[in-house]
Amino acid sequence: MIDIEKARAEMAKRGLDVLVAGSLTNTFYCTGHYSHVWYIIRDEIRLAVIPRDSHPFVVCPDIEVGSYTKNGLFDAYEFPMDVYYKYPPGADRYLKARENIKEFEAVWKSMDVRKMLTATPGLLLAKVLRDRGLSGARIGVDKEYVEAELFEDLGRALPQAELKDGTDLFLRLRAIKSAQELEYIVQATRITERAIETSFPLVKEGGSMAEIKQNVIDQMSVENSEPFEMVIMASPLPLGEILPTSLGALRSGMIFRWDVGAKYNHYCADVGRQVAIGEAPREAREFYNVVLQTTDAMVEKLRPGTKAKDLYRAAHDVMEKVDPDYNRRLFNGHGLGIELHELPYIGPLSDDVLEPGMVITLEVPHYTAGGYGFNYEDMYLITEDGHQLLSDRLSRELLTM
Repeated sequence: MIDIEKARAEMAKRGLDVLVAGSLTNTFYCTGHYSHVWYIIRDEIRLAVIPRDSHPFVVCPDIEVGSYTKNGLFDAYEFPMDVYYKYPPGADRYLKARENIKEFEAVWKSMDVRKMLTATPGLLLAKVLRDRGLSGARIGVDKEYVEAELFEDLGRALPQAELKDGTDLFLRLRAIKSAQELEYIVQATRITERAIETSFPLVKEGGSMAEIKQNVIDQMSVENSEPFEMVIMASPLPLGEILPTSLGALRSGMIFRWDVGAKYNHYCADVGRQVAIGEAPREAREFYNVVLQTTDAMVEKLRPGTKAKDLYRAAHDVMEKVDPDYNRRLFNGHGLGIELHELPYIGPLSDDVLEPGMVITLEVPHYTAGGYGFNYEDMYLITEDGHQLLSDRLSRELLTM
């Protein structure tokens, strides 16, 4: 969850008076509430707002006020969600919500339902900011994630305000994990590793990729997590294919690969392993050894102060000896948290510097059309004096099934 004082310090550095989260990801990061209604109906927007000099608040439907304010960090300005919902006797929340949007109800007459849903939070936010004396504020919004209409509506409603892109600020804040976030990520990692491990007996000649995939999904679900990232395949593949076009029977001599992750309390894991079905061909084993050497070259540099591009270069220097075209790979790892891919990216041009509290993956994918495919991937926490391997349950060796 967000550190509000740290966010305010970063806002001050960037000259922002207000920071607005207008995406499902960032409102969850700010408030700790993940709106499943919003996930299903993306037009029903919620906003989490952090003014630099006054109390944070959310703009949300009246029926979700309790969920967004339960952590005690945010006030709420609610708008009515007109559904068949019976409030308890004496409840005035619905009346309060109607009063909040009274001044712009007339605008709705020219809107269809979708536009009304997307416009209402922005109009109410503008009203609250005007009431707080912030009509001319510099406002950072996570622009890369929000509806373009929301950004435009807010600009029209607050013509004196200066709207800025606050996406990078959210990404930088999310790159450093709190102790609670780390706990969720570790749990997601353990669930992912167990899901891979329990599917080992199914990887055999004549086995079904569909059955293995379902086993992984079932195992993750049993442990109260959500499978979200699922690449399960075998190689070699027919010439011209990189990903499988069918889930046919497995054969001896294939390399079977998992690149999977569970979500636990909306935080991600991402782990990659492979095994041989029967005796692995010499070509496959030799190349897999290079994959491990490439990983080790990055791990040697895994400490605070290292630039992400230097990790990429370490991987490239090893791999290009085997594959001269390896520089086509865009990245060799990434941060992760609420989303699968977060800062920092381990890429050739990334000046991001590793800091304590970051959780990253290091991965060495290599696929050859008509040949073998590998993706060894582990998860690491950057510590004060180096790093800690989080995905330490599964063997790194190319096991034979």
